[in-house]
Amino acid sequence: MKSTLTSLLLLVLFTFVYSQESEKQAIVVYEKVYLHTDRELYSPGDTIWFKAYLVGGVSHKLLPGFKNMYVQLISQSGEVISNRLLLSFYGESFGDITLNDTLPEGQYILRARTKYLENFGEESFFHKRIWVNKPKSSMELDLQNEEAPTEIEAMFFPEGGNLVYNAANHVAFKVIGADGRGIESSGVVVNQNNDTITRFSTCFLGMGKFTLMPKEGESYYAIIDNYPKSKQELSNILKGGLALNFKDIGKEVLFTISRDFKETGDKTIFLEATHKGVHLFQEKITIEGFSGAIRIGKNQFPLGISKITLFDSNSNILAQRLVFIDVDYGNTVKVETGKEEYSTREKVNLSLEPIHVTNDSVTSTLSVSVVSEDYLSATGMSQNIKSYLLLDSELKGAIESPALYFFDEEKITAAEKLDLLMMVQGWRSYYWDEIVKKAPENLTGWDDAGINISGQVKSLFRNREVDGGKVTLTSISPRLMVEETKTDSLGYFSFERLFLGDSSEIMITAANEKGRKQVEVITDSLLGYETKVDTFLINQNLTGIGIPLKYYREIYLQQLAERKYVFEEGGIVLDEVTVTAKITDEDVFELIKPFYNFFPDNTYLITKEDYQYETVRGFIDKKIGSKYLDVYNMFFHPKIYYILNNDIHSAIINYHEDKNYIIESIAIENIYRIDLIKNGGPYVPEIYHVYQKKNQKDFSHNRNNKNYIHINGFQPPNKFYSPKYTLENINDKLPDYRPTLYWSPEVAVKDGKANLEFFTCDNLSNYIVIVEGISKNGKICYGTGRFSVTGRYN
Repeated sequence: MKSTLTSLLLLVLFTFVYSQESEKQAIVVYEKVYLHTDRELYSPGDTIWFKAYLVGGVSHKLLPGFKNMYVQLISQSGEVISNRLLLSFYGESFGDITLNDTLPEGQYILRARTKYLENFGEESFFHKRIWVNKPKSSMELDLQNEEAPTEIEAMFFPEGGNLVYNAANHVAFKVIGADGRGIESSGVVVNQNNDTITRFSTCFLGMGKFTLMPKEGESYYAIIDNYPKSKQELSNILKGGLALNFKDIGKEVLFTISRDFKETGDKTIFLEATHKGVHLFQEKITIEGFSGAIRIGKNQFPLGISKITLFDSNSNILAQRLVFIDVDYGNTVKVETGKEEYSTREKVNLSLEPIHVTNDSVTSTLSVSVVSEDYLSATGMSQNIKSYLLLDSELKGAIESPALYFFDEEKITAAEKLDLLMMVQGWRSYYWDEIVKKAPENLTGWDDAGINISGQVKSLFRNREVDGGKVTLTSISPRLMVEETKTDSLGYFSFERLFLGDSSEIMITAANEKGRKQVEVITDSLLGYETKVDTFLINQNLTGIGIPLKYYREIYLQQLAERKYVFEEGGIVLDEVTVTAKITDEDVFELIKPFYNFFPDNTYLITKEDYQYETVRGFIDKKIGSKYLDVYNMFFHPKIYYILNNDIHSAIINYHEDKNYIIESIAIENIYRIDLIKNGGPYVPEIYHVYQKKNQKDFSHNRNNKNYIHINGFQPPNKFYSPKYTLENINDKLPDYRPTLYWSPEVAVKDGKANLEFFTCDNLSNYIVIVEGISKNGKICYGTGRFSVTGRYN
């Protein structure tokens, strides 16, 4: 059957609307955030490297201009471990999070969002699960035998929504264990007489499908083998309904509609396709006899998930399902590694070539990670840019190993995997059904860029609002910046879209319209970071990731190699040591003085939630997790000091009789801020600058014309270190066991190609190259390559 002229015009209109540069052309503006991380498994002390992509929700084009992006690392229980504020510039930004050496083992979640996405709730945010584990020997591993789960859950999903009597029905199913992961299994469908009607078995991640033609007057039950309690009735069988079936047949898709074979006469129905809330086309289908079918070219569908609905002439919904349309199921970036095997500390030359259609190219940059495959989940990289933008962000609920859906396997194709997912996961869980219900006029935060600082100026004595007063903002660190503005008739002022670096020190001064400084500056609440996140919905939408056993072996061997090197090259064995003198506190105080005004590595603003720690010591010990409290070195002096009221004190409890030296006696509720300065010297690895509250109830309301503010602004990105080996240093005995051999968030493509180089390390392993990006026209760029390090350098 041929498409009508109306269908063609609607498709042209759809293409035009979403080819515009601004996503505001859409009915409801929507955007997506995605993070490409260098790997998925880490150890305490490692650094998570990531690149953030901000794209239009429909076109997947990189969003132009500037925009704030908020990235967090949170624990399973919702405790915020780290916050990062990034500035998206034309849809791209990058950063890193260094994991504390004392970070407990377990699963953690990377969470990213924009202010605008907060309109749509937690499900619209980016989430990715990572593991943090410490080295373990084989004796320390809790190796449990793979045993069949004692409890399972089996779910059955008739294609189109319902079973139909006397028609060919396709039924998808999924069997999962208590952890939500798919289980390989098989089963049988029986009738009320326990006669076998058909057998079925899983073919991918606990999913599979079978056909069934129910007869009137009979009942049907599905039973999973070895789980007799799993028996459940396949109910809600319709009389006179329609069964819908979809099939990918190359450049076209085939829709087959079946009905009760007892029905006679022609039946006219309508097949409608929509994509992300936008009408694509509608086809008229006449069923003559048992079934009717229609072929439609894939070029009439955009890439990704579309909804198919069958209507009768009265607009009643007869059947409905989601379909996934893709032409390029595999890689869209060609990756060449030069050869398949390398030696340790050998140079690797990579060539990258994005595959594009005419008039398209990569005008931004690609992100590239080269990592040992043992530092990915047990099934490989569980998520990538394609799987997130096309699956995770489109469907509600957890998708197990979404990256696996886009590659053919020996017994199942990518198209067949995606069809199973649409029948099982996508059954009535299309996220765009909720997005399009939002009223555009109620959505805020689209223009959130930079940091806003506002407040009010009042006269100091009469407490009147200062009209037309001059307010000056001066950035003290890390760079000098001066901004000026005037107060309005109510004394309010505002500095907007400030681009301040991390740990910026701000001073705000004011004067009235006559230049007199007898005024009070009252600042509003600044950019606040959550300390706790509700993870209930997050955990519902994320499955766990498995850890390959080789991962533990690698980090354990790395630790052994490093210890051996320290012992052989840097260790000194002493027979007997007689201490004749010791370094005094006064000696160390002189070392600390230069750090009085040093920029802190971390700043902690004390909130009411922190009062549970009772004292400064409790806060440092339990919240920050210092490993130096109550620790002495060989000269018996403390390893941690703090600065209070411009005086330096030892942090060891009862180390001095003077109570001013005992941080156990300082109540945390009397403190409003603590700065941490790391690496204060060989004798002082940690310095804490403790700020006491003023006499006023709110410390931010200083009764003078100056207000000092500390702001955790935009994080300056660090640079990934990758050594270069030459004849002079290739035999260096310092062990090199980098799990991530190469990371770059900004690989430029010139003349359609990109070339880069790096060196292998001492680890014999299989490595995977992961390339991600977005083209000028919003095409998702993804490619992988593989090589092995199999021999030692000679």
